[in-house]
Amino acid sequence: SAVVLCVNRGSRAKPKAIRQLAAAIDADVEQAATFLPVIGVAARSVRSPERHAALASLAWLASRHAELVEPIRQAIPEFEISGDVVGATGGAS
Repeated sequence: SAVVLCVNRGSRAKPKAIRQLAAAIDADVEQAATFLPVIGVAARSVRSPERHAALASLAWLASRHAELVEPIRQAIPEFEISGDVVGATGGAS
């Protein structure tokens, strides 16, 4: 989380850190409440690599875990998730 929230430097590490947070949520959905707000900050970043990594991670999580759709909507209200994304990959739900 610290890498993502750091405002100085670390731009190459941030997309990787965002993907690691998403992987942690994927492995243990209980961590969503802790990590989704951090991914939400990255999704609002003015830096495109961070923003792209965060948005891709949110879509990936929603496609793998239907139960995360509502927590994602609560953490990032401006992020819209269509029914086409939910369950699209056939991952663990």
